[in-house]
Amino acid sequence: MIFNIELYAKLYCNEGSEQNNAEEKRADLEEENKEDELPQVLKEEVKEAIRRMKSGKAPRPDKVENKTLKALAKELTKPLTNVFNNTIETERIPEQWKISEINIYTTQKRGLTNDRKL
Repeated sequence: MIFNIELYAKLYCNEGSEQNNAEEKRADLEEENKEDELPQVLKEEVKEAIRRMKSGKAPRPDKVENKTLKALAKELTKPLTNVFNNTIETERIPEQWKISEINIYTTQKRGLTNDRKL
């Protein structure tokens, strides 16, 4: 969540100790936060993202190929949508999503013949 500092400053400054004033500022803060929240991911968006994946690409570190995701799109759409929305709601990216492999392939033209994996 993104918090508006100005509203917090108004909420906790010494403008008066009236209960209604604090409640009004708290309501303003909640309304402001609603505007800053990310919208939920829709099932249709996940389905379209899977459909647009290019077949024949190298699999990710999880070894799942795009053609597998496409074949199981109907079954995976709802669980994937839930995972994405949970990630947005909790603001925590799963550790597995932070893992990647970078493969550097060299050519004979440069005089290097070994392939290295980082």
